[in-house]
Amino acid sequence: MKKFVYTTLLLFLVAVSAVQAQVSFNVSYKRVNATTVDIVFTGKADAGWHIYSTQIGEGGPTPASFGIDLIKGAKLKGKLKEGPGVKTMQDPIFEMPVSYFENSATFTQRVELTEKDYELKGYLKFGACNDENCLPPTSIDCKLKGSDGPAAAVKEKEAEPQQEAAPAVAAVDSTAAP
Repeated sequence: MKKFVYTTLLLFLVAVSAVQAQVSFNVSYKRVNATTVDIVFTGKADAGWHIYSTQIGEGGPTPASFGIDLIKGAKLKGKLKEGPGVKTMQDPIFEMPVSYFENSATFTQRVELTEKDYELKGYLKFGACNDENCLPPTSIDCKLKGSDGPAAAVKEKEAEPQQEAAPAVAAVDSTAAP
């Protein structure tokens, strides 16, 4: 009985990992300026697979979304943005219009750094299907951490001694006759 359970579990894991290999994502980070970082998720899908966009109605497949596990010294700037190449079709399985990407997809989440020290742990959650199967909702983790946020420059300026400007005084000649 143990061999049967073990073999069944092993076959299930192999089948799940084979389906999961149909879609893969990479994460990169782009410093836009001193206070802004873009987290860029770039996905590749095998032929026949669709990665769903951020714009999916209720009752449809899993839309792409950005979630946060931890955020300190930073805040999200806008919503998750999808890159070019989105297509829309009436899906016979979900019986609704769906927006998706074929072959590749790019999603970008902009982050504004608010303090010198910052940390963000988040994830891209997405759905993908082909004509026969759908992946379970899948997450791709990201991590952004540093000590080079904008408050570093502000704190340095605050530490510099400030000289108070002397009030302007008009020169008066006290020896002049009235």
